[in-house]
Amino acid sequence: MYWLIVGLILVAMIGVLAVADSIPMSLDLFLSGLTNPSSLFLLLTTLSIILVVVLQFTTPSASNLESSQTSSNILPHRFFRIIIYILVAVLATGLIVGSALQAISSYQQARTTEIVEPIRVQALVTIEGISDSVYDASMESGYRQVAIVSQISPLVSDLSIQDLNKITDKYVINNKNNSLSNDNSLKNFAHKFGSEGATHRILLNAYPKNSSKSSLGKPSNDSQLRRLNHLKPGDQLFMSLALAPLATSEQTINNPSGFDSYRWLKARHVDGVANVLATSTVTVPDANSTSVFSDHSYIHNFRTRIDQGRWPLRQHFYEDWLELTAIDQQARAVTLSLLTGDRSLISRDTKDLYQLAGISHLLAISGTHILFLAIMLSAGVVFIFDRLYPTVYRSVPRWQLRWGVMVGAAFVYALFTGFDVPAARTAWMILALGLIRLTLLPISTIRVLFALAVLIAWHDPYVLWQAGYWLSFIAVALLLKYDDTSNRDAQSDTVHNVGLVNAFSKRIWETSKRLFKLQFWLFITLLPITLLLFGKASLWYTLHTHFISHTIHT
Repeated sequence: MYWLIVGLILVAMIGVLAVADSIPMSLDLFLSGLTNPSSLFLLLTTLSIILVVVLQFTTPSASNLESSQTSSNILPHRFFRIIIYILVAVLATGLIVGSALQAISSYQQARTTEIVEPIRVQALVTIEGISDSVYDASMESGYRQVAIVSQISPLVSDLSIQDLNKITDKYVINNKNNSLSNDNSLKNFAHKFGSEGATHRILLNAYPKNSSKSSLGKPSNDSQLRRLNHLKPGDQLFMSLALAPLATSEQTINNPSGFDSYRWLKARHVDGVANVLATSTVTVPDANSTSVFSDHSYIHNFRTRIDQGRWPLRQHFYEDWLELTAIDQQARAVTLSLLTGDRSLISRDTKDLYQLAGISHLLAISGTHILFLAIMLSAGVVFIFDRLYPTVYRSVPRWQLRWGVMVGAAFVYALFTGFDVPAARTAWMILALGLIRLTLLPISTIRVLFALAVLIAWHDPYVLWQAGYWLSFIAVALLLKYDDTSNRDAQSDTVHNVGLVNAFSKRIWETSKRLFKLQFWLFITLLPITLLLFGKASLWYTLHTHFISHTIHT
């Protein structure tokens, strides 16, 4: 029942997103208050809790209880069960319809801020997060950075660095006097894009002149664009940009690599792309105090502070970059990626080698990285308390101490590495499983996984376009299924074969057989989704997931 409802919910949401661009959709005729994504999320969460409670009345224990009743009570209990089934059907239908409405609402919200046509502008750019790559003409690598653009006005003539510096000085003075300039051209442009003072989340691009990717405009000299590599999260500066809308999936369908850049960017909530024409050399001071996201200032500032903590580590690896050999550069780049998942310094050739070997997933932070760190830190803390402070266990059980350390380590590391879906799933799973054990609720691990998958999709429907979402949840679900089956088989083998062979050799044989069966199971079961997402499959992809099957119930 659970997997069926979860499957229908996810299918309804991804189906809506798939056809949203081709079929006009509007929620204006529905209840306007409930079509807000936050309101819908709370409503759907409430309905799901009610459904879980109602489903407890349809468990086998309830059926056994009913069968023990006298014949005179059979009819009332049958009527009660019919009512329960009808209520379950109504709630499940409401969740599916509500999930579709959530997807439509998120789609309409994204449409209100997307770039609709190419145009050259000057704008205030707020750097968000760590750049996807760095500008390096020697490696033909371009600068790609997610940023927020505001204070947008049409570009009527080319601006020099000095012009942009003067605009920055004027902006700072006006901002201090709380009298930001708001001329007619800015008003007309803002009205054209939806509202006055509109902001857009874009992907900044700056490629070397000889690169074919710099098609939105001709960038300036290398020394100017190389300064972009030293912009840290939260920095604000004025730039002249060539804005352009995202290429749709139909426009990129002939990509030989099978990569859908439109869905990848939409999953990151990017409204358009922009080629950098010129940049100011002066940043706006105290940029964090003038955040463009006033409604989400606390969340935005928290995220910015975490990224600012990651940025010095990136700059440490990038120090004296041009003086290093290519081999030393890539050694640093791979080390940084293995630590934090930051692949910005890795060259195209190195990425191709990892993809050819089928181990490119190691360059991103997955749930296994989070789990390894959490387990090692919790084991270390428990070891210290066992040796030095054993009296603590009079107040706190050992497993709760271990669980607390794992939760803290998982969330800190996941936030530091970007809190992508695989890392977030692991952190939330550790928290949820510990709470279930603490409250002694009869909820299985697979149900927790299903619930987390749906909650993440409700919170952000566009996450369904991320390959990491599907691979993360499907792989763990398959591992849980395999773990349950293999445990039953192991218990059966122990009963029938105990004492037949040497215990040590038997354990080696059983471990080897288990590993082979796990590899074969994961390769076969993940093959359809891997081919669908990437168009190819690698036998080595599943090697790093073996450890999860032994630690998922921690």
